[in-house]
Amino acid sequence: MQHAVRTLLLGIGEDLEREGLRDTPKRVAKALLEVSRGYRMVHTRYEPCSFGSDLICVFVCVCACVLLV
Repeated sequence: MQHAVRTLLLGIGEDLEREGLRDTPKRVAKALLEVSRGYRMVHTRYEPCSFGSDLICVFVCVCACVLLV
């Protein structure tokens, strides 16, 4: 997934070595995995959000036809 994000960034003319952008492919991949984890779960209980122990994640359905990164 990180490779795909790199490809997208290069496609819009970004410099992947620019400060602040180097870790973006990793961050985007992590975020997409987090927001889509509901597809891989049984929805019978609340799960702690991986972004913080005091947060409750709301399960989000991400339709591929409207997915924008």
